[in-house]
Amino acid sequence: MSKRDILQLFLDGTLSPSTLQEIARFLGVPSQEKKRLLAVLDDLCDEGQLAQTTKGKYGTPAQLGLVKGKLIGNERGFAFLVPDDKKEGEGDYFVPHRNLHGALHQDMVLANRLQGDEVEIVKIIERGQKTVVGTFYKDRRKGVLVPDDKKFFTDLFIPFHTCLQIENGVKAVARITDYPEGKAPGAVIIEVLGDEEDFFAEELSIIRSFNLKEEFPAEVEKEAESAEKRGITAQDIARRRDFREELIVTIDGEDTRDIDDAISLKKTADGYLLGVHIADVTHYVPRRSALDKEAFERGTSVYFPDRVLPMLPKPLSNGICSLNEGEDRLTLSCLMKINKKGVVVDREIVEGVIKSRHKMTYTEIDKILAEDSEVCARYADVKDTVLLFAELTKILQEMRRKKGNVVLEVKEAKILFDGENIVIPDYERPFSYQIIEAFMVLANETVAEYARDIQAPFIYRVHDKPSAEKASDFQSFATTLGLQARFDAEDVKPYDYQKLLLSAQELPVYSILTE
Repeated sequence: MSKRDILQLFLDGTLSPSTLQEIARFLGVPSQEKKRLLAVLDDLCDEGQLAQTTKGKYGTPAQLGLVKGKLIGNERGFAFLVPDDKKEGEGDYFVPHRNLHGALHQDMVLANRLQGDEVEIVKIIERGQKTVVGTFYKDRRKGVLVPDDKKFFTDLFIPFHTCLQIENGVKAVARITDYPEGKAPGAVIIEVLGDEEDFFAEELSIIRSFNLKEEFPAEVEKEAESAEKRGITAQDIARRRDFREELIVTIDGEDTRDIDDAISLKKTADGYLLGVHIADVTHYVPRRSALDKEAFERGTSVYFPDRVLPMLPKPLSNGICSLNEGEDRLTLSCLMKINKKGVVVDREIVEGVIKSRHKMTYTEIDKILAEDSEVCARYADVKDTVLLFAELTKILQEMRRKKGNVVLEVKEAKILFDGENIVIPDYERPFSYQIIEAFMVLANETVAEYARDIQAPFIYRVHDKPSAEKASDFQSFATTLGLQARFDAEDVKPYDYQKLLLSAQELPVYSILTE
């Protein structure tokens, strides 16, 4: 009988809980084969599929009353256990330092329930972190790596003979080599990143801490280069809606290189026709290709002050998938007919091909709206359309305001690196940014409604109504600030929050209320 078959007998309750002798008897395993059976049971225990009691009985962790899950450490030395089978509304378990028994942040463990929400680790199934990033220090006897991530609440011991040439106080990456009982984990330095105060060393520390990828595998680069070289063919265009003669523009920050959305807008007799055109990346990334697998592993592009770690190689992210000015590009286009009140009355989602008329910036859009003569002259062909953008945006904002939309005017910051220094200027949200925000939110809602209507499998982002307890706490907090928070905590609505925020907008407590 295979390991999988034996596990299934435990999962359906046939064998659980049973001793080795009972299991062998049930399966008809002769005495000379018991060692092989024991090896299978040990493998299942090592994997965390089964566990064994002090009385020698085997069963699944749940059947034996154990909790299986991942540890989340705390800098004060204790941890929380997040169960694998955590259900909605359930909390995590508390693990005091005395109950960790050598388990560390991100380890997969089995734990025994104690009183209340407290548990004790009884088995470490798998270590969560093989490498740790931190600051290296040494004295005459040993080296120590102090982890950057405070959730990894113990320093690493670095044998002195392995770190003789490493300078004191540098950022480094260490690989854990052993976990001696009752002592700090042993490790060796595998990479020195640079001086502790060095900008690039700090940046590399973040990259290594989160296992971010700086380079693409050769196979992935090759697929991306082939896709860019192939370009856009007549066959690609033939089956798509052709928007190349439409007045379409992109609006982004001055330093944006990968442009993934564009907009178009026309005024009609009964409202507006808004087009939101998104780069059709899927056309160039076949399912289960090397590109697809790599993008899945990365999950997203990661932005740093001086560089980007893209989800896709540059031939795609900055090349054929970027909606560059004056170049044919493939898109997924959401076309929305909007009435004069800002309501979408009809929609169409199509595969398209566009040619962006201009690569515009938020600054340029705001200057056009402010009637800057030089910028207006430069973009004379789209000036009226930009004014139309603003007109529709104000209609959409008013429509949302009437629905009780809550707008938090939270101050933002943008992190820049000028080659020598990190600069963090105040960043005000210009009206041009609100244009793109309004149009993109509307397109997202329209696509979500379309997917719901055709009952397509879809991931929705849902903002649940706050619990009565949280609403009541917020109400009490607002009252202590001298505000009149008159709403029913059992049935609070967005309009209630909107009304409260508006009443505090000109008061000093507004920033406290919105944080």
